Amino acid sequence: MVEHTLMRKLLPLLALLSVSAWGQVSPQYSANQYLGTLGTAGAAQGITMAGDCTQSAGNITCTTLGGNNVPQVLLQTGIPFVVSSSGTMANNGALSAVVAMPRTIGNSYAYFPANTICTSNAAGFYWTEWGSTTAATVYNNVYAGGQPEVVASPTAFSCTAGTFTQTTTQVQSVSVTVPAGSMGVNGALEGIMLIEPVNNGNTKYTVWKLGGSQLGAFGVSAVAAAGGCFWITNQGLATAQISPPSTSCSANLGGALNTGSVNTANAQTLQINMQIGTASTDYLILDSVSLKLVPHN
Repeated sequence: MVEHTLMRKLLPLLALLSVSAWGQVSPQYSANQYLGTLGTAGAAQGITMAGDCTQSAGNITCTTLGGNNVPQVLLQTGIPFVVSSSGTMANNGALSAVVAMPRTIGNSYAYFPANTICTSNAAGFYWTEWGSTTAATVYNNVYAGGQPEVVASPTAFSCTAGTFTQTTTQVQSVSVTVPAGSMGVNGALEGIMLIEPVNNGNTKYTVWKLGGSQLGAFGVSAVAAAGGCFWITNQGLATAQISPPSTSCSANLGGALNTGSVNTANAQTLQINMQIGTASTDYLILDSVSLKLVPHN
């Protein structure tokens, strides 16, 4: 009877926690911060939210959601991130003559080095609307990290054109903060992605970094599309990680494993860098990505 009573009280909480934990909220925040979400529904089930996941008289008491090892999606998007080839930039962000993409992409964030949209602009991924496979309008809205969003009312450039020569060095695309201590000492970060590189012999890369340290890379050539996977796991300490050498989803990872010493007791940035091989002939599209935190103490 006690078990039945407990389950009746626990199930509504699990449903509510799943909504909170898979949103943009860190699972290591104090559970008391969720009272506004749980509200009277939690109280009606006799559930309190103070203490560390103990049971007393049929009540469940927790200090941190991280103690429940609840996975959480940190970032997920299907908005493409594009590193195009070099092209022709006209006034006010009118781009043309890049190497043809596999389709008309439409909405995206596209990378432009400094002073290549206008005679003076910062480097970054700018909101870009593609009208064909080779031409687009670039807007003065820059991706600044975190969950990417559609820019409903983009800000037009009003400027004299720069000279658009694409870079062949790594550029940071999507990024998200992993909250301090949220992984736990045995937790993991997992990710999947879909990319479209130009189908030629040059190698194009996506690189996964945590706290600035490279913990995985995925190089592709002579393919038109590919999927990537990665996982970074703490090794019983907040300051020791293990990860695969390649972020290919292949069973053959091809090489020695990566090790890291990033202090995940502190907040750290998880990011994906992109890199093309030749500016005049290559492009790389990050079509979709999902980054997940799986905490475990």
